[in-house]
Amino acid sequence: MERKKTSSKNPRKRQKLEMDIHSLNAQINKLNVARDKKVPLQDKIPKESVFYKHLISSTYNLKVQDAGSLLCKQDLQLMREVRSQTYLS
Repeated sequence: MERKKTSSKNPRKRQKLEMDIHSLNAQINKLNVARDKKVPLQDKIPKESVFYKHLISSTYNLKVQDAGSLLCKQDLQLMREVRSQTYLS
């Protein structure tokens, strides 16, 4: 495909085209920033890296720890309910 050459006889047209290009590039940059904010960190780094393995194991450990503490809280609440019912009867 052949590109049209802008003539130097019409600087207003060229200036308008450059402004359009500049505004489109700015919009593309904003969209790239928004996309990068939505992509999780673990999807951005290579899976073979040591940092990735450390990140995944740390998040897994945190999830297990949170689940364990939730179960402990539920068990404690259940034990309190059982204790209060045995004293009442």
